[in-house]
This record gives sequence, C-alpha cells and structure tokens, in this order.
Amino acid sequence: MENKTFIEHWRDRVEIYRKRRERGEPQYPTGIAGLDAKIDGLHKGRLTIIAGRSGLGKTSLSLQIASHLADNPKNHILFLTLEMTGGELAGRIFCNTMGVDSKQFEKGLLPIEKFEEKQKDFEEIITGVDLEIIEKGFSFEEVIKIIKGIYPKKTKPDIIFVDFVQMIEVKGRESERIAFAEYTRKLKELAKTEDMAIVMLSQIRRLPSGADMNREPGITDLLGCVKGDTLIGDKKIKDIFEKQDFSEIKTIELKTGKTKYIKPEKIVDTGILSCYKIKTKSGKEIILSEDTKVYCESWKKAKELKIGNKLLTIS
Repeated sequence: MENKTFIEHWRDRVEIYRKRRERGEPQYPTGIAGLDAKIDGLHKGRLTIIAGRSGLGKTSLSLQIASHLADNPKNHILFLTLEMTGGELAGRIFCNTMGVDSKQFEKGLLPIEKFEEKQKDFEEIITGVDLEIIEKGFSFEEVIKIIKGIYPKKTKPDIIFVDFVQMIEVKGRESERIAFAEYTRKLKELAKTEDMAIVMLSQIRRLPSGADMNREPGITDLLGCVKGDTLIGDKKIKDIFEKQDFSEIKTIELKTGKTKYIKPEKIVDTGILSCYKIKTKSGKEIILSEDTKVYCESWKKAKELKIGNKLLTIS
C-alpha cells in the first residue's frame, strides 16, 4: 500500500462514492436483497466473516453468493475449501442451480434421462464461468502460494472464499487462538494490499437460547473453548472467571519445558457445550469440549481421537 496524504485519501473516497452512485447497486451484490441492504454487498479491500453454528448452512450460503457473483463474467472467484472436496462443492452448486434434490443426487437416485438433461444444461451454464475451487489454504503461506502460483498466468480473483477457518494449521503457533488471530489479520491485509474482497467462514460457539443468543457476534464467539474445571497453572478457569482474577499465572511452555508467566485478559462464558471424557491407560481423566485440540503426534480435536491414540500430557 502506497503512502498518501489526507486529501488523496479523501479524493479516493469521493471516487468510490461516485462509482457507487452511478452503479445504483453494491460493488459485488450477494444476490440476497436483505443481506445487501444490511452490508451493501461485498467490497474490495474488506474481509467479511460468515459465522454460524455447525450445520446451519454457512457453506450453502457462501456457495449461493459465489454462484451469483460468478454469473457476472467480469467477476473472478476463488473458493478455497479446507473441509469439503471440490467435487462435493461442485455437486452442491449443481443441485442449487438446477433445483435437484441433493439427497437423491448423492444416492444416485435421479432418473438417468432427467440427470443427463440437467447435466447438459448445467455444463452450458458454467462454461466460461470464472469460478476456481482449490482444496488448499490451510495456512496463510499456502494462500499466498496459490495466488502467486496461479494468477500471474490468469486474472487474479476479485473475491476469495475461505471455508472454513477452524480447519487452519496450528503447527508452529502456541495455540488455536493465536493461529486464528494471525490468519484473520493476514487475510485482512491481503484484502487491502491486493484490492480484493475476501469472505471467511467460521463456526460460532454460543448458547442456543437465552439473552446471549441474539447479541452481535464477536471474535470470542469464533474461537475454541475450554471447560470451567480446566487448570491454567494452579487456577481453574471458572475460579478466574467468577473472581475476575486476572493476575499472573505460572505455567509451563510445552516446547521448552521452561516456566512461563501469563496474564489472562478476558474470559467469556460460552455456555454448555458437548464434552468428551478421555481416560488414559495410566488412569488420568481429562474432560474437553469436542473442538478442543490436544497433541497426539499431531494436533487433533477431542472428537477426532480414537482408542489407542497417545496423548501428550503434563504429569
């Protein structure tokens, strides 16, 4: 990003205003009138986060938006899928576009003549559409490698979708929280420096009912969580929360085994979540929320563990 004077920044903003007025619509309309009225579509230079609980349709929503944007031949779309395969996403787009029952499609139950007709029509629609699906992006370095490796030869994407951020690599970072914050910050920088719109999908962790349910989400809703009885040093999380005691705590750095002092800044009560009780051969019991990661030759979520896995614990 080049350095500009205040008056230059102001004139840039006036130019954006004029273009918006001339267009009469958002820079990149999502195709959903209510959403566009709220956020004025997607914008170059901005990171937009789509957050929701597991299974609520974040990927379906993002594919709907991506498909709508791809209908405009001037738009170049890149979809980085970290969870589903490219084939699964293509299948979803086919079902959404052609009005096909996804369950029948998955089970191969569509009448052959009907499917072949739909297939032909769909392939005519997508011919010439600039929508790239890549099964990578687990680290920010990987995102940059994709852009530099593919797009010197092609027109760089106007909009990038990342589905979803909880799948990123934590390797080399102290925690999932640090990895998440770093990845998000770098995506924001990328949106600005490369002048593109970026949409990041994220799970949200919050009680399904009550006063907390309807408040606007914050970054803390997107991060992992730990149980109230979890120890940080010699203090339990719930004790720190109830007493609001944010004094320094003596801990051990796993990589070096050295003593380290940390000072909690904030603890948020995310409510009641599904937990797993893990019992080791030595008799130790650990209770973790399903998405909490433990080290088992590589970092794995509690719900991904299997009997016989070896866990790294502190005796």
